[in-house]
Amino acid sequence: MQTVNKNTCKYCLDCGGCDYIDTPYSQILEIKLNNIKELYKNQPVLPGNLKDMEIVPSPTPFGYRTRCQLHIVDGKTGFYKKRSHELIEIERCEMLDERLNKRIKTLKFPSNYEGKIELYIKDGTVCERLVEKKYNNIFYQINEGINELIIDDVVSLSEPNHNDNFLELYCGLGNFTYAILKKSSDAKITGIDIKTPVIKKKNPEFIEADVLKGLQMLNGQNRLSDFNKLILDPPRNGAGKKVIDLLSRCRFEKIVYVSCNPLTLADDAQIICKQGYEWQSMKLFDMFPFTKYLEAVTLFRSVLF
Repeated sequence: MQTVNKNTCKYCLDCGGCDYIDTPYSQILEIKLNNIKELYKNQPVLPGNLKDMEIVPSPTPFGYRTRCQLHIVDGKTGFYKKRSHELIEIERCEMLDERLNKRIKTLKFPSNYEGKIELYIKDGTVCERLVEKKYNNIFYQINEGINELIIDDVVSLSEPNHNDNFLELYCGLGNFTYAILKKSSDAKITGIDIKTPVIKKKNPEFIEADVLKGLQMLNGQNRLSDFNKLILDPPRNGAGKKVIDLLSRCRFEKIVYVSCNPLTLADDAQIICKQGYEWQSMKLFDMFPFTKYLEAVTLFRSVLF
């Protein structure tokens, strides 16, 4: 059984990146699943399959991260200690793709330099960029193996067909967009996010804007009623009441909601269900092995269809 401990990672006791340091991976999956069931059992609205919910393991518990940010202090690179700004200089991390570990060993900065650098793998190549601002992030999924399984599940649940007109919120760089169109090339899809692919097409159509402002624009154009299916993949703070209330102007056959935070998902689910949807199912995916975090893919169906 796979574990992370001081024998496999000499930094794990200090950096705090792995919540379950000495726990076998199979047990971690069970802990995460039981934690979600315990969290949800007293919620006003529950997924229909709560009792039989499943968690999908990461295909690669180690070496799964294809993206990381490293702090630079006095020219040295590493992670901060848990609840501290004290740097732990690292040579490698057991959770990182080996290509990133090799790049870390070559990083060199002047002894008086401080900042942050992001390493990520794009199209098989290790890329890097200095992070100039606190929230100046480029979002890429960090676990390619589990991300592919999530994409498959989202496509399966949404059941794309040639008559569909999808609205995709927090679409990013098209993680689900192109998979939906690959399944049904005649389906239409409009994605909204602060950062989107730089293309100008009628399909897919990308609106580069804050999601709430993008929805307000579509509403002003009387387009919200055109969409029959919704894909949601918000950040950790969820979609929120303002966004979901504006979506009440639509009547979707299906809403597929991808969440990285079970607490905000529970809040959003209550609002969605009050608008006439049934929370049919929820499946967990271990996007972040050896940590307390995970992803969930949920399905809401309109009670009117």
